[in-house]
Amino acid sequence: MCSKRSHRFFSLAVRALAAGGCIVVTLISAACNRGESGAPGLATPSAPTPLPPAITNYAGSWHGSFSITQCSGRRHCNEARGQQSPFSLLLQQIGARVDGVFQAEGFAMPVEGEVSADGGLTLTGRQASPGWYLPTIELTRFTARRSDTTGLVAELGYRLEYPAGAPNLRINGTAPQTIGGSIVSAALGAPTARNSFAGTWVGKLLLTDQSTADWLGCYPEYRGDEGVYKLTLTQTGDRVAGELQICRHFNVTGAVSGDTLTLDPAVQHAVSSATSVWHLRSLTMTKDAVGQVRGSMTYEFEAVGVPSLNRPPSVSRYQADILYGILEP
Repeated sequence: MCSKRSHRFFSLAVRALAAGGCIVVTLISAACNRGESGAPGLATPSAPTPLPPAITNYAGSWHGSFSITQCSGRRHCNEARGQQSPFSLLLQQIGARVDGVFQAEGFAMPVEGEVSADGGLTLTGRQASPGWYLPTIELTRFTARRSDTTGLVAELGYRLEYPAGAPNLRINGTAPQTIGGSIVSAALGAPTARNSFAGTWVGKLLLTDQSTADWLGCYPEYRGDEGVYKLTLTQTGDRVAGELQICRHFNVTGAVSGDTLTLDPAVQHAVSSATSVWHLRSLTMTKDAVGQVRGSMTYEFEAVGVPSLNRPPSVSRYQADILYGILEP
């Protein structure tokens, strides 16, 4: 709004023009853009606030290989250096926070970390020994960046330490063992639904209980021992079918409910000096948010009696925890 003095100036100018005079008027726009107090009447536009940089996304199922560059504590470190070893890295991400599972050399551990402002990922993790035959494993180093050519560029290292007196030390060497290396390649797999179990699952078992009736005993498996399994499935709706490999190969069927798979009982016959039968009594596994499965199974080995040796039938029963399962790419 213009001041009273400005209005008077314009009035005089108008009268002068009306009288035929000539007047030169210089207008300062700021004079009419100030209020009575002299404060600006129109705010100067401020610069837009810059958007925060996008956070690099690492979520998903990574599968690839790393080259072993460091090795100590193992019996065959000289042969290990320079070799390539497969790994899997299953991650979920909320903002800059990341967590999931790292798996290599038949071991798996939970991991967590954070994405830095410059896009780098740092992870740490530890899995305590679940039994006498299995080590405590710790991820001592994992620094990674996304790459257009290799998927990930990363340096990693982990440490394994078996319980004192563990039988595996006779095979694997002294404790602790340290492994380090660089990721050679890593591919990000397509996401799968929580209720999808189609594909080939590989993982490790821990024998938590065993019992036997009569003469056979539970050899070669004992409580606390480790084992591996492979489960290959096709899925139609909520039904699955395929093959389970543990002690023997079982043809299996089962059902999916939500994020949980339950297999039906199955039988596998074998013939040797005595007829033997393997029974899969139960198997249940549940998929978590990053795509790893865990669960349990029970199975039996039944040996039919041999009359000529005066041996009655014998049954060995086993119960095992599924420590982990990873879907192969």
